[in-house]
Amino acid sequence: MARVVEAHLLIAGTRAQDDDIDIRSPDDADVTILPRPNSGTAPQTPGDPGGWQQLMLLVLIVAALVVIFLLVRRQMRRARASA
Repeated sequence: MARVVEAHLLIAGTRAQDDDIDIRSPDDADVTILPRPNSGTAPQTPGDPGGWQQLMLLVLIVAALVVIFLLVRRQMRRARASA
């Protein structure tokens, strides 16, 4: 049992030391998976992120959800009134 604990502590200590090592070169400092805020470009075509087609799709989805909500609410009120 004591050897298992010693082995675990030895491995944990090795991992802690590995975490302290910076393996990136100075050239890689600005390379990230996620783009930085305001580092993109303006939409060039209507289908680009932030283009009018995407914004129109958002408006249509929200409008459809509002219409569905209003229709369900109207049906509920009619059902309550007739009951």
